[in-house]
Amino acid sequence: MHRSEHSDGPAPAAAVANDFSGSASVVGQFGRVYGDVHFGAPLPVERPVPHQVPAGNRWFANRRLELAALDAAYDPAARGRVVLLTGGPGFGKTELVRHWSASAEGRFTGGELYLDLAATRSSAAVSTAVGDALAEGLLGLGVAEASLPTTLAARASMFRTRTATAPVLVVLDDVGEAAHVRSLIPTAPGSMVVATCGRRLEELVGLDGADLHVVEPLDAGHALELLTALCPAQVAAADPADVRMLVDLCGGVPIALRVAAARLRTDRGLRLVDLVEQVRADLGALALGEDTSVTAVLTATYRVLPADAQRVYRIFGAAEGLELTGPAVRDAIEATKDLNAD
Repeated sequence: MHRSEHSDGPAPAAAVANDFSGSASVVGQFGRVYGDVHFGAPLPVERPVPHQVPAGNRWFANRRLELAALDAAYDPAARGRVVLLTGGPGFGKTELVRHWSASAEGRFTGGELYLDLAATRSSAAVSTAVGDALAEGLLGLGVAEASLPTTLAARASMFRTRTATAPVLVVLDDVGEAAHVRSLIPTAPGSMVVATCGRRLEELVGLDGADLHVVEPLDAGHALELLTALCPAQVAAADPADVRMLVDLCGGVPIALRVAAARLRTDRGLRLVDLVEQVRADLGALALGEDTSVTAVLTATYRVLPADAQRVYRIFGAAEGLELTGPAVRDAIEATKDLNAD
């Protein structure tokens, strides 16, 4: 930078000139200057590293084979690796991913994103659900809301760019379509997508090369281990035959075991043998079909709720994708009051 010299008095316009050649990070042009001038390079903008996957439940039994399969699927040199975990509702797919992601956190220096597709998709079109999920992912990667592209294609392009420099783990919970996954695959080597789904999504496996792993119910031994960890005093006080019967009635389904244990821990007057009889009666009343063990345990629990709580339970059960929050529960309670008033 060169500034021509001139006196303190007015100078002819031709006597003042600023010339610059070469390269620099900061270039300034000034008229009269009084005092010192300080130049500083702009500070780099640090992007946040997201760690969004919720912590797993402290009561977790077995799943050694599934955890090993997820470890084996990770490849630090691979691009676009997708793993699909499928299984019935309540089988523990989400809990499995949460525990594995905690153990694998150091592998993904670009962070971990968690996107709940059940909450995102609701009854919206697939393209809208994917666009909303991309927006959530980009916000997690540090993109300002005002800078989010408005089109699905532009959001997908920005997502690929933002995930190109460091490996990222993307957990997609409860996906419904292969299209929910394709636009959310990070591009850096070592990145990985783990998606949970109630269906096998043959299209994602056959056409996109996703690894498929089926999550089964717990076997009798590990189901007993989980129930004992959840309510040790109640199990210890019960007849071992009744404990085995409750485990059998729950079908090895973790959510059914957790609900049964919650009943035993919160209702001090309820004996384990009494719960067995309640669940057995509800099972007998159900038509044959899938997940009857889960339904029977939930039904036995539902029966002991107050009438208002039962109505709120039904409202949330009928509303797909509705997030269970405090305001939503209050609105549901108010709705039941209005119905009662009518």
